[in-house]
Amino acid sequence: MDPRPARVLPSLSLRTTQRAPRSCLSCASRKVRCDKSVPCSQCIRRGEAASCVRETVIVRGQITTRVDEPGVLTYEELARETARLRAALQANAPRRPREPPSAPAHAAEACAPDHDEAALFQADRMLEKKPIISFNEKEILLPSPQCSTALIAHDEASNSWVHYALEYPGFAHQHSAFLSRLEHEASLEAFDSSWLAVYFAVISAALLTMNDEGSACLDLPIPDVQLLRRNWYDASLYFLHKADFLRRPRIETVQAVAIQGMLYVNFGDSTLYRTMWACAIRVSHIIGLSKCHSGIVGLSQQAQHRLWWTLVICAWMGGAPTSNIHEDDFTVPLPQVTEEGSVSTGDGSRIHPVQYHIFMSRAARAYHHFQLVLRTGQKPKMEVVRAADERLAELIDGLPHHLQPGRDEDQDMELQRRFPWIKWQSVEFTLSLLYHRLCLYRVLQDEWMQEPEQYASARAVCLITARDIIWVSQHWELPHSERRQWPFALHLFCAGSFLIREGRRTAADAEADWIVEVEKCISYLDQVSSWNALAAQASNMLQQRLDSAISAATKPTG
Repeated sequence: MDPRPARVLPSLSLRTTQRAPRSCLSCASRKVRCDKSVPCSQCIRRGEAASCVRETVIVRGQITTRVDEPGVLTYEELARETARLRAALQANAPRRPREPPSAPAHAAEACAPDHDEAALFQADRMLEKKPIISFNEKEILLPSPQCSTALIAHDEASNSWVHYALEYPGFAHQHSAFLSRLEHEASLEAFDSSWLAVYFAVISAALLTMNDEGSACLDLPIPDVQLLRRNWYDASLYFLHKADFLRRPRIETVQAVAIQGMLYVNFGDSTLYRTMWACAIRVSHIIGLSKCHSGIVGLSQQAQHRLWWTLVICAWMGGAPTSNIHEDDFTVPLPQVTEEGSVSTGDGSRIHPVQYHIFMSRAARAYHHFQLVLRTGQKPKMEVVRAADERLAELIDGLPHHLQPGRDEDQDMELQRRFPWIKWQSVEFTLSLLYHRLCLYRVLQDEWMQEPEQYASARAVCLITARDIIWVSQHWELPHSERRQWPFALHLFCAGSFLIREGRRTAADAEADWIVEVEKCISYLDQVSSWNALAAQASNMLQQRLDSAISAATKPTG
């Protein structure tokens, strides 16, 4: 039985209706009479005025929230008028010298939209790093042919749709030829260093996402899986340098870096991640991967497009990599669904792992556009945020059924048993959308600190979304092996940090559970911290922030 309970995520799901409701979400869910103001008298009486919002729905294909008729002042308009009148009165009142109010301690925190991510990666960079081992290639721990074959098979089944750096069965054939030749070679010196960089990245990443039962069945060179994974990661970096990748641009360099993208941050190498990702993008431009048609051999055109969009997704979707890549810099279309690799759902339709990649590419494009428009400062922040949120909502509305958030029909459960990547993709995509929705509305946090009533709805969206991230992480159960990748830690850290920051600012009963939610974040991060250096750092930072917030809340005043 699928352990994931059914739930409609309030931060992602939109229903279709004939007209937008005037009642607020809270009254509608409680089935009580609403006076249809915002905030309504019911929410004000319950002390929940800040979270009183109307439901956003789809009306005749358009995303709509009910707006009061002209002439009817909203709560926000009344608040602004009150503030204007108060300012006018104060301007005419006799001036009296007074001491400026002291700001609370938490107000001194930086409130940049990406402050949490920046703080986490800065802390990661300050940790002492283990240098790449000095090879002598004899230090490389080669797997047995049977072990190597099992790891490549795992990459094809579980990791290939994450990095899309390789094309199967072509790479599997290259691997078979490698094993056959290895039987007659005394060392790895006779092999192409660029290909070896790809190979060792593949098997290191395979160990990362393989469950303990699967790795226990392998004939591993040593029993210490963590040490072995590090050995292969270092070997991949070593062979990249041996191939002189900075002077000799090749497609294998881009492939190796794309796969290493699953590893850098987990090993605490976030700075190396940024550097290598920029190198991979530059190499891609040089060899023509950023063009619709290139002269690259060894990869089909669709495989090249998928690899390029892997680079773009990670560069545009936040997190560690940053680059100045712009959509005008490339002419690569979005990947396409092909017959090869498609699977039947049993109802006559077909699905393909690349559909996840396509929609992640569209989400990356939407978020990148949001950042560009926001950076110009030519439009009000709220307008930019709402436009970007509508793009995400349209994206969700167009998802194939197996990627839709919150689905758990019997046929979906059967598909997930047949193809485990379906559930993995659904959870990853949902968490990514939730995280980026939090990022959208989080840019308004300075505004709602200055004008709480006017921006109450934006703050409410962030609170709901942060809790949804934690809820999905708790209930849409995935094996720990599928939670080891670093974005999982980043999403939880940002959700927990937001709840701590807002919890320190308010003592409202409706938000009294934020401590429990943050403790859940810390617990989930601890479960994968031995595999993920960023998760370990995120857990420590959240615990410190939580302790500080609790201490400040319980400190006697007066």
